[in-house]
Amino acid sequence: GIMLTLVLGHCSYVWVENPMRRQLENKRFFHSAGILATTTSLLVALPAFAVWQQQGVAGRFSPAVELASAESENRNPRRDECHPSKGLDIPSCVFGGSQWKVIAAGDSHASALVSAIVAAQKNGDAGVVQWTYSGCAFVHGSKTISLGGSDYKCNEFIAWMEARLLTVPADIPIVIISRYAGAALGGNETKLLVDKPSVYFSKIHTHSTPEFLAEFAQHITQGACELAKERTVYMVRPIPEMGFDVPRTLSRRLALGVIEDLSIPIEAYEKRNAWVWAAQDAARDQCGIKILDPTPYLCHDGRCYGSKNGRPLYHDDDHLSEFGNKLLVPMFAEIFKAL
Repeated sequence: GIMLTLVLGHCSYVWVENPMRRQLENKRFFHSAGILATTTSLLVALPAFAVWQQQGVAGRFSPAVELASAESENRNPRRDECHPSKGLDIPSCVFGGSQWKVIAAGDSHASALVSAIVAAQKNGDAGVVQWTYSGCAFVHGSKTISLGGSDYKCNEFIAWMEARLLTVPADIPIVIISRYAGAALGGNETKLLVDKPSVYFSKIHTHSTPEFLAEFAQHITQGACELAKERTVYMVRPIPEMGFDVPRTLSRRLALGVIEDLSIPIEAYEKRNAWVWAAQDAARDQCGIKILDPTPYLCHDGRCYGSKNGRPLYHDDDHLSEFGNKLLVPMFAEIFKAL
C-alpha cells in the first residue's frame, strides 16, 4: 500500500501537478483562481451527484440498516393519487373489489391504514373506498385555521363527505380514522411541543385549553352519532405518535450497533389522547358506534412500539407503514364479520 501510494503520488506530480502549474503560470491570477475553483467544485459535485442519483451507496450499511431506512418509503402506494392536500377533487379511490363495501374516512392516518382494511377481508373482493384529505380530521363542525393557503379545502371536504354520505346506501359502514391530537394540540414531532390547534369551532383558541378540548370532544361525539343514525360507524382509537422519525432513528441506532426496538411509554400516549378516548366512549354509549382499538396490537408491557424485530412500524413519526399497518388486520377483521 505504501509503495502504491508513492507510485501514484509520483504519477500525479508528473502528469497532473507540473503540467497544471505550467499552464496556470501563464494566466492571470483571477483566471487561474477561477480554473482551480471550478475544477475543485466539479471534483466534489460530480461524485456527490452520482451518490444522490443512486440514493446512496448500495452496500455501505448492513442489510438490517438498509431495511430500516427503506421503511420511510413503504407507504400507501396510491397516496399521491388518492390523498389530496389541496383543492376539492376527491377521487374516491377503491381498493380491493370494485363494489363499495366499506368507506375509510379521515386524514393521512386513514390513508395510511387503507391497505390493512383491505387485507382484513377473507375473499379480497370487497371494495374499500378512501375518502381522506391531508391534515383534515373528520370532525363535524370543525373549521381549519389557515394551513395551506386559499386552495386548502378541509372545511369543504368535510361538508362534501357529509353530503355525499346521504347518497351512499346505508348498509355501507364508515370507518373514521383521524389524528385528533395533532389537530387539537399541534404536532409532537420535535422535543418542543407546539401546543397550537389547527382547527376551531365557536372561536379560535391560540392554545389547547380545557374549554377547547371539551368543545372538540363534544363535536367528535355529536358528529359520530349523527352519522350513526343512518349507518354503522366505526371509530379507530388514535394511532400512537412516536414523536421522532422512526426509520431514521432506528437505522442510525442500528448503524451504531444499538439493537433495540423503539418505543414510547404508554402513559405518554394516554395523556395526549385521553380526551379523544372519552369522546369516542361517549359516542359508543349514546348512539352505539363501534370502537376499534389498535393499542393491543401496537402496545404491550407499558410501551407503545415504533418498531418490531428491528423493522420500523412507521414510515415517519406518526404514520404506520405498509408493514406496520398489517399488525391491525385482526382489528379490522371485525368490520367484515358484520357485512
